[in-house]
Amino acid sequence: MVRMLEPGGIFVFQVQIHNSQSLYRKVRSWLAHEIRGRLALIGITKRFFFEMNSVNETEIGKAVARGGGKILETVLTNHTDPKTYPMTLKLGKVDAQNGYVSKLFVVRKL
Repeated sequence: MVRMLEPGGIFVFQVQIHNSQSLYRKVRSWLAHEIRGRLALIGITKRFFFEMNSVNETEIGKAVARGGGKILETVLTNHTDPKTYPMTLKLGKVDAQNGYVSKLFVVRKL
């Protein structure tokens, strides 16, 4: 996305950077998604879910730099808390919600 910006352009995005769920919860969630997906294939249910994958913050910085940008600021968010998302965005120090940590990134194209 940074590569597509004009010089001086700003790009703001939010991404999950850490998943501290237990192995049990990760496996249980994966299994539930697999079962729901297979049931959807035979028409028993619909497959309404999305997978939340963490992206390493260091790798985000490298990708931004490769695209010719610079991270101006990062802010913790509550965007992984199903009770608030997408209605209320809270910025600042936010505890892990349901085992997830999410950050908002502000990037400028150099």
